[in-house]
Amino acid sequence: ELERVAAASKLWDGDVCALQVTDADAQSVELRALVSARNSSEVWDLRCEVREKLITFIQREYPDALPRMRTSIDRQPEEE
Repeated sequence: ELERVAAASKLWDGDVCALQVTDADAQSVELRALVSARNSSEVWDLRCEVREKLITFIQREYPDALPRMRTSIDRQPEEE
């Protein structure tokens, strides 16, 4: 999916496109998407675009893979 997203972007210069696992534990995996562009301004915009589109892809195709925060609120009985 990273390659498809990069190739579809007018910002990508066609040089670097890689996905690295930077950390993993029992509950999570951290990934780093590497992409290149012609200059620092364009690479910043490309990184934002790639991040947003990869998150959208994961939300659509693998929603259970994303973290969820659950909160349980225990109500105390009111004092009289």
